Amino acid sequence: MIQYLYRFSIIFSLFIGLSGCSTAENGFSNTINDIQFSNQTRRMVITINSNQVGTNNMTILTGIYKSFNGTPHNQCINISENITINGETQTTTTFTKKIVSGYMYLSDEISTLSTAYIQLPIAYNSRFFGPFSAISSENVTLTTVGFHETYTNQLGQTFENVMEAHDESGLIRLFINQANYIIQKEDYRYQPTIQSLDNN
Repeated sequence: MIQYLYRFSIIFSLFIGLSGCSTAENGFSNTINDIQFSNQTRRMVITINSNQVGTNNMTILTGIYKSFNGTPHNQCINISENITINGETQTTTTFTKKIVSGYMYLSDEISTLSTAYIQLPIAYNSRFFGPFSAISSENVTLTTVGFHETYTNQLGQTFENVMEAHDESGLIRLFINQANYIIQKEDYRYQPTIQSLDNN
């Protein structure tokens, strides 16, 4: 009888130890509670097959008042991306607004509270929806798959506490943290295309 109790206590102890080490759905336990948006201009360097081909000058404006489908919204954030590749320029504009569960995506086509531009807190399996591709302005859905205590982007610049998100195929990737917002966008559907934050 003592022998069985001893085995039971060992198995029970192993179970407790393993469950104490587990993370959210076998992912990770780290989270980012917010993203710091402020009025600023940031420069992303664009490479295709590791060759520099252009830039993305991203301008962030906060405190914007704008109406979508006749519904007024105050305290919106306007994220304008001026992308130049091989002399050709296109501009992508995204509007978002902070709500309790994160930042909602706003447009004349989509402006519901259930559409998360960035779901907060950012944790394992958090969702993103917006123009996060490195090569086009199309909206994509991404899910958080990894956390990096330190992360070095393609320009050799190092950042701390970085979340990594992928689309369903794993070919579109996003690296983001609280202090810097987007650190790197990657798209491997055609030729490897990467936008990297130049923080210098």
